[in-house]
Amino acid sequence: MPWRVLGGVAKIAATLTPDGTIKHLNDWRYITFGEQDGEVSPRVLQLKEAFDKTSVVASAVPNIMQVMWESFICRRSRE
Repeated sequence: MPWRVLGGVAKIAATLTPDGTIKHLNDWRYITFGEQDGEVSPRVLQLKEAFDKTSVVASAVPNIMQVMWESFICRRSRE
């Protein structure tokens, strides 16, 4: 049921300290998302509008599957 779930990639730098505090390491706050079938649907546009009211830099894209794949490949190549 891929139509029920948006794909997405977040770029943040954070760590969990020993006392359980989430510590942001820099000002990265990026999210990219979209429908898995490549459509730019009304719900994607509504989510983008919601993020636009925050300090998160959001991108709604038609090629989220490619973006997620590239993120996975880049992360695996650094391991």
